Amino acid sequence: MRLGRLAAAYSVGVLGWIAGRRTRLQNWPPFELLDLFGWALYLPLPLLATSAAVKRDRRAVAPLALVAAAFAAEYGHRYIPRSAPQAPPGAEVLRVAGANLWLRNRQPDAVAEMVEALAPDVIAFHELQSWMEEWLVARIGHLYPHRVSHAGPGSWGHGVFSKHPLTPREHAVGPDLSYQEVDIHLPDADLSLLSVHPDTPGTGPSDFDTSKQERALDEILDRIRAAPHPVVAVGDFNISDRHRFHRRLTEPLGDAFAAGGRGVGFTWRDPVPVIRIDHVLHDRRLTPLTAWTGRIPGSDHRYVCAEIAVPPGARTVTLNP
Repeated sequence: MRLGRLAAAYSVGVLGWIAGRRTRLQNWPPFELLDLFGWALYLPLPLLATSAAVKRDRRAVAPLALVAAAFAAEYGHRYIPRSAPQAPPGAEVLRVAGANLWLRNRQPDAVAEMVEALAPDVIAFHELQSWMEEWLVARIGHLYPHRVSHAGPGSWGHGVFSKHPLTPREHAVGPDLSYQEVDIHLPDADLSLLSVHPDTPGTGPSDFDTSKQERALDEILDRIRAAPHPVVAVGDFNISDRHRFHRRLTEPLGDAFAAGGRGVGFTWRDPVPVIRIDHVLHDRRLTPLTAWTGRIPGSDHRYVCAEIAVPPGARTVTLNP
């Protein structure tokens, strides 16, 4: 009897929280902050389900089944075994990665080895320091002859290393957002790569404020709409995949990890990440095949990498404003 009541209360709490994410409550800073870790709501489910099975408590089954259904709707597709989609005929597969190296990183050799093992066609670095850039160019520059970098002190350094020719477009550093835009020239297609790094919303209840992130988001969406080619947006967005801002980003773009990744894909804060704030987003004319995350030596982030199929002839795209 007690277990049944506990399961019912748990179910009401979880489903009520999920409903709150679609109301004005989502704009309330304390709720916004706590919901970043809302995945933890599902942690009691295995224990309660096991207890219900052992005790054969039928009254607990229905409420726990509702919570299980909510988990399946949000994360289930990332745990169901499935074969990776096939690239469309004639498409070129591009491996794209984003890596926030962390401004205090002191392991350049290990970072170079990581890039060599990952073997992306294009990688966007964030928090790239000038000395780190020089070290990476010396170690792996021969693998990535096309580079556009804006390395520098602080957390706003950017750099794109590519096996394909690049054309630099825009670079800006502001109080809310730093970004770098380049065009990638493939044999049969052109892409616009937008590498972004918005400021954080704060670190706790006392200073959590998403207003500056909203300004950064507006600028990112403007850059996406103005891009001359299909867009791949990569970066440390400092925006969780659970947040309403992520839902705005994924109106015009797809999320490569959500489509092709496995598990929760947390990227911050290493060594025990609890949130996914690093993303590879893509124009919906492109097909995400697979995506994964991995450790960056010396960094507090994990990289995110995706393989994306680019159809031949992809040159321009029009997005709704």
